[in-house]
Amino acid sequence: MNARRAALVVVMLLLATACGTRLSDRSIEAAAYGPRGQAATEAAGPAASGPATGPGNAADGAASTGEAAAAPTATGGATHTAAATCAGATAATGEPIRIGQIGTFSGIIGAGGVGFKQTAQAWVAAINAKGGINGHPVKFVSADDGADGAKGLSEVKDMVENQHVIAFVSTMLLSSGTSVRAYLEQHHIPVIGGDVYDGFWHESPVLFPQSEFINNLHYATAASVVQAGHKSFALMWCAEVAACGAARPHWESSIKKLGGRVAYAAQVSLAAPDYTAQCVQAEQSGADVVWVGADPSTIKRIANSCARQGYHPSFTGAAGSLAVDFADNPSLDGFHGASQVFPWFMTSGSPAFQEYGEVMKRYAPSAQLQPSTAQSWVAMKLFEKVASATIAAGQTPTTDALFRGLWAIRNETLSGLTSPLTFVANKPAVKGDCSYLVAVQGGRWVAPSGLQLTCGTP
Repeated sequence: MNARRAALVVVMLLLATACGTRLSDRSIEAAAYGPRGQAATEAAGPAASGPATGPGNAADGAASTGEAAAAPTATGGATHTAAATCAGATAATGEPIRIGQIGTFSGIIGAGGVGFKQTAQAWVAAINAKGGINGHPVKFVSADDGADGAKGLSEVKDMVENQHVIAFVSTMLLSSGTSVRAYLEQHHIPVIGGDVYDGFWHESPVLFPQSEFINNLHYATAASVVQAGHKSFALMWCAEVAACGAARPHWESSIKKLGGRVAYAAQVSLAAPDYTAQCVQAEQSGADVVWVGADPSTIKRIANSCARQGYHPSFTGAAGSLAVDFADNPSLDGFHGASQVFPWFMTSGSPAFQEYGEVMKRYAPSAQLQPSTAQSWVAMKLFEKVASATIAAGQTPTTDALFRGLWAIRNETLSGLTSPLTFVANKPAVKGDCSYLVAVQGGRWVAPSGLQLTCGTP
């Protein structure tokens, strides 16, 4: 057996084994590409394997090539994708469906954002292990924009013009959205799901959010603490991200609509080591709940600063402001918030939740389930539904096919994973107004209203 054939046999054995084990993506890629591919992954730095602190370093072997659990093989002079297949699955031999992703997966923001990448990689590995989508393997390319819009635009152009992706999926546009929007509209490239942390997700005909309108999420956030008996609010929002300050009017109108009042408001810096001054002023104002629009790390530092002053208000936040380890912080016990999609800690109770839990456990075993993993999972399932319905076996995958499938979506909940989604041809997504409540109680995250949606607008 020559060296090339021997290497291919090893790859296929590893891929087949991966169907029933937690074999790391790095092992699969090393077998497929040899030392060169492995070195490229290692050179990718933190973005390849998640933040340096805490758990969450999963699916790291796919970073350099973007092909989770898949390997190119040379046959008859042509390049194909050899996807892992499990018992009963048909090998994916069709033309690859090429999708891209950009996001902030490193630095302060990346600590919460890396879940978008890890989950997308896990889904790609799982779908290719089942034979792809209608016989088409999925080729996935991901890049870290480093919170730099110009870099994000450069990465998007490369993926469209050189790597020929037909869609972006589970994409974080928090840092690069303003930079890439015009280019995506010009080239008619759909963005299927992502962070949905900014209102522009519902302003463009090429953006297809997998969750409700972010400004409507603020109503549920306010409702979560008002229902718990808190009506006097201190508002704090970050100075570094425009979306933080843009949310303030919607916070205030939601609070007023629910019968609460704003007692104190202040802009804060993500880089500040301490927030004693703001905590003292919030306490003096009579606020019994602090609403923070910032990353989870900043929320924890604010809560700790307030606790050191003997001030123990409830805290609230939503979407990207939520973190798993809030449950480990006594200063955040009693935290109430809102999630744009199903609570990320639900991995049983329905086939849809069970699939999420099983895929993450098998293909991203060291990833920490968090809000971004749930957001990303719903984005990938939306893409799966649309691609499965529009890209038939033997067809060439196209953006036009995906657009047709997206425009057919009406009141779609993806088996209870998200609030109803509706898209209309050549128009921005219909703005949803329902979300799920979550809370920290007794050192653990819970869903106080179960899967009952809280709906309303500021």
